[in-house]
Amino acid sequence: METKTTPDVDQLETEIESKEKSFHEIKRLSHLYQELYEQTADLKHIIYTSISLSGLKSSSVLMSKHIKELTGVSDNSIWLTPDRQTAQETARNGKLIDPGPGQRLDIESSETLQHILKQQRVVWSDETYDLFPDFTAPSLFPIKRKSRVFGFFIVDKVPDDKQDLLQFISEFFGMIFSMSCLHQEVLDQKKELSEMTELLFEQNARMTTLYNMGFEISKCLDTEQLCHHVTETTVKELGAKKAAVFIMDKSTGQLAGASGSGELAEIEKLRFDCNRSDAMWQAMESGRVVSHNESAPELVLGPNCIKEWIIVPIKAAQVSLGVIVAEIDKKDISDPISIMANQAGLMLEKLMAMEELSCSNEVLEKLSTIDCLTGLYNHRYFQERLKEEFSRTQRQGRALTLLVIDLDLFKTVNDNYGHAVGDQVLKEVAKRAGNTLRDVDIAARYGGEEFAVILPDTSRESAMIVAERIRLEICNTPVLSGKESIRTSVSIGVAGFPAPGIESREDLFVLADQVLYSAKKAGRNQVMAAPEKNKTNSDHLNSTNTGEIS
Repeated sequence: METKTTPDVDQLETEIESKEKSFHEIKRLSHLYQELYEQTADLKHIIYTSISLSGLKSSSVLMSKHIKELTGVSDNSIWLTPDRQTAQETARNGKLIDPGPGQRLDIESSETLQHILKQQRVVWSDETYDLFPDFTAPSLFPIKRKSRVFGFFIVDKVPDDKQDLLQFISEFFGMIFSMSCLHQEVLDQKKELSEMTELLFEQNARMTTLYNMGFEISKCLDTEQLCHHVTETTVKELGAKKAAVFIMDKSTGQLAGASGSGELAEIEKLRFDCNRSDAMWQAMESGRVVSHNESAPELVLGPNCIKEWIIVPIKAAQVSLGVIVAEIDKKDISDPISIMANQAGLMLEKLMAMEELSCSNEVLEKLSTIDCLTGLYNHRYFQERLKEEFSRTQRQGRALTLLVIDLDLFKTVNDNYGHAVGDQVLKEVAKRAGNTLRDVDIAARYGGEEFAVILPDTSRESAMIVAERIRLEICNTPVLSGKESIRTSVSIGVAGFPAPGIESREDLFVLADQVLYSAKKAGRNQVMAAPEKNKTNSDHLNSTNTGEIS
């Protein structure tokens, strides 16, 4: 038969007590979990609402709001350190404030602030009454991220159970502020990069312009074309409002206007004498850019007034050849204008040398066609022009007349007065004959004391009038040589084309020479013309005769 046992009362009480403890622990853990859950939800809210912020001020306002919501404390304040010397209040109780003198504190003057901002430790109320009299029991928490402190925040009457949360908020917003600063740095770098990119594009465009300009300058054929190209490029490509080029005129020692662009008037008429106080001459002599910043605010160029101007010298290898004057309108374009001026200077030097050489060649060529004694054209040039004019007359069916002139009894002048006086007589006869002619007429010394005159587009009758005027001009007034008064005269033969029997310029000259011979034979000092019809009998020659000089 089995025996029944009674449970131990003490054991039962122990089990009941153990279960009650477990229940209370579960309840406590459940309550703690609920609190953690709520705190986690609050922290998530903080994170979600803070992560998209940029800027310390906006982050400060949100931080102040969260502190108020999470702690239930109505009074809090956010202080930031824009530099290492000063702390200033930025937000209070969830609102942005404009810090006045009372909201700025000198960090070095307060040991408490140094503990917060340099040692990164929390400072409790017993140390802060003097600094923040608006708070009755303030606690200060650094806003930090690793070794960096962005500022601190103040909370009045912190509950004991909220201290860990405020510590978390301190470090979390330190991270937010760090991200905000990093974001701002990225924005600043992005802006700087954008500005650098824009500058590079601008510089690239200018370099392209300068390259194209250098290529165009190399194609200029004369100084006028070069100067026009420089002013047009300065205005249209480099962005100046107005531009003008002045070139040194070696013959006068003046700066002469060569070209103007941008509605500048009468630049080509302007001349400036050397004046060392003048800005253009300063640029010429110094070889550097002169601007309105170091001289007068306005530059007067004739009827033009230029503001915000620069003057850039156009330099060759050794000297300045001229200047570029530009109104730049606050644009920094002095460097590209200077580069262009250097390129233009090298080309200008070459073009000037070529033009001087060309002028020298023209002078030499002209000298090669001139008779050195009389200043009239020489025999060779006369033959060339007679050939040209005869061919033109044949093509166009127009009139051409030739005069052949010979001094009467010139050997007697040489014998009586000498060859020097004879040369003087030849020069005076040539001068008087030339004074009666048109610009299109061609007078030449044919040889010795004989001259020839080509009269294009002139009829036989008109040529007779011209020849008679030459004869009278020479015979009516003696030639003075020292104390001597020498009377002289000429005989003139006139032949025209078209005329029967005249097929070439040689025929025309032979006929005029024959008529001259007839005039000499008939008594000298007269004009005689070949007949309009081809007659060989000299009696039929037309003449004006005053008789031989005695």
